Amino acid sequence: MNDDFLTGLRESPRPGLEATLYMKINQPAQNRPVSVRKVAWHLVLVIMIIAVLTVMLLPKARAVVLHAIQNIGGLWIEFTNQVEPVDLAQVTVYPVSSGPLNAIRSRVPFHFNIPAWVPEGFVFQNDVGHAGDYSWVSMEWTRATIGLTHLNLMVQKDDLYSTSYPVPVGSVEQVTVNHQQAALIRGNMNQESGKWNPDARQLDLVWRQDNLVYTLTTDNPQLPVEDLIRIADSMK
Repeated sequence: MNDDFLTGLRESPRPGLEATLYMKINQPAQNRPVSVRKVAWHLVLVIMIIAVLTVMLLPKARAVVLHAIQNIGGLWIEFTNQVEPVDLAQVTVYPVSSGPLNAIRSRVPFHFNIPAWVPEGFVFQNDVGHAGDYSWVSMEWTRATIGLTHLNLMVQKDDLYSTSYPVPVGSVEQVTVNHQQAALIRGNMNQESGKWNPDARQLDLVWRQDNLVYTLTTDNPQLPVEDLIRIADSMK
């Protein structure tokens, strides 16, 4: 027995089949369909490149962007007068604990500095507030004058920091703390109305130091800015 039965009944290939197969085998491979996600990403990348080039090449466009968002000492400040009011009923309030400074410093998973100098008359309140996960701490000094004046220092991890409210143009001044840029913010945002109050009794000095963000706040706008900067410069 042989295998002639396998080929005996086979029909001859149609004319030209050999040439057609040869051409298909030797021609360059056609492009395969690209996934929708990859096409979308390429489109986004092109748009981003065009946007960056527009900002680089057109002075007017560059001025608008830099006017809207500004980097001050590694802090991104958004300049806008438009903000959505905050529905305080929908805000989640997380528990805050407190304790003596030395005890808190031993528990916080990062080293933070405290001022070596504060203006005369301010007394440190040795009841330091902190988040439940110790991601931030808050200290306070008070001075009994005609009206009680407060100094508050909040320290938080750099990766958790974000501007809590937009800042109108003209409310931020660039200053220097420890030979680095810092932001001095005057006024505050009314979270219920979404409007900035430039006359609010508040000054915020914000700066980055050792991968932490320090925010020094006073409720007395008459306190000299030089004193706030001196407090920040004395951090040890």
